[in-house]
Amino acid sequence: MSLTKINFDSVKNELKKIKLIATDIDGTLTKNGQFSSQLLSSLETLKQQNILVLLITGRSAGWCQGLVNYLPVWGIIAENGGVYALKESQSMKPLTAINDIIEHRQLLQNNFEEIRQQFPHLQPSSDNQFRVTDWTFDCHECSQDELLTIEKICQQKKWGFTRISHKICDRQTQKPYRKWV
Repeated sequence: MSLTKINFDSVKNELKKIKLIATDIDGTLTKNGQFSSQLLSSLETLKQQNILVLLITGRSAGWCQGLVNYLPVWGIIAENGGVYALKESQSMKPLTAINDIIEHRQLLQNNFEEIRQQFPHLQPSSDNQFRVTDWTFDCHECSQDELLTIEKICQQKKWGFTRISHKICDRQTQKPYRKWV
């Protein structure tokens, strides 16, 4: 197979068609867990070119509210698709139907407590108070077998469960955590 020489004018024309960039944050836009000045400059350049940027993350609604307010982005989807905010509205809104958020959060806590009866070493993650649609817990002390058991319990009860395979750390303890919905 032969390689075709790139026509940079046609590439430039194709790039002009881009209207929206949707991207993960952690490990994609961050370097060592931080935003760089180069990233901030790039976001500003994209805004000046009228290219919308939509951030996507598993992080909490509360954490993401600040990002969408301070960064030059169009919006953010947080809690692994549970909530979103557009810069123009500046408020987080659920992407799922939740009639009563207080009742929903209590149900999530009850589900967690039920699992914790079998795994008493599980602890709620420090950002739960800033979440709307999901619940996270620290399980850095869990074995692979325990994680599989927790996942099976969630499946049997028709609860969502997301195991984070890459290292996401609690900002205060620097210990990895897993998440379930």
